[in-house]
Amino acid sequence: MADIKINTVFTDRAKRVIKKYPNRAIDLLHCFSSSQEQSKMWLVRCLNAYLDDSFTKKYIDIAILGSWYGYLNYLIRKHLKCKLITEIRCYDVDDTAKKVGRIIFEDIKNLRFMTRDINDVDFSQQRFNIIINTSCEHMTDDTIHQWLEYTRKKTVCVLQSTNKQLRDHINTVNSKDELCKKFSKYFNNFESYEYDFDNHSRFMMIGDKK
Repeated sequence: MADIKINTVFTDRAKRVIKKYPNRAIDLLHCFSSSQEQSKMWLVRCLNAYLDDSFTKKYIDIAILGSWYGYLNYLIRKHLKCKLITEIRCYDVDDTAKKVGRIIFEDIKNLRFMTRDINDVDFSQQRFNIIINTSCEHMTDDTIHQWLEYTRKKTVCVLQSTNKQLRDHINTVNSKDELCKKFSKYFNNFESYEYDFDNHSRFMMIGDKK
């Protein structure tokens, strides 16, 4: 619990959330923990290195799957080299997460929180340039295969998972190679990455959809 903190930018809003949804207090603190921030900043750094310079010159739409309270959206807007973002859409099955996210990030324009199971989203009809799934450990392989199957060609896809064993981690992997073996068939080219914490690792792949 020592790494738990709330960014001072969001302190007052977090207090409002906790007053309205007291049962979400610990969960909200975990969302803003230093380990969560490290993992998400690592993602943004790797994505910056992966994207070619053309992405800095065009307008882009981004989807975040399993978005929780939407903290990644804030870090993307602040640190991604692509600044011409027309919309970030955050999908999560938890309706309260949507309500909390709207309070925390109430001043961010072109941000949409969607209470949706991604199994029910037809990604072939969505014009996202980048789709990010940091929650692969919370989803079945069938769910992940489905959104990758129907995602449009040339979409940059980010998949992140972990070997950390928790009650709600239903689909962990033991290495970046295992992650890539499951899903590499959907990409023309991809890169894989690993980030080690004290007691677990996170694994990631970024690729261009075939």
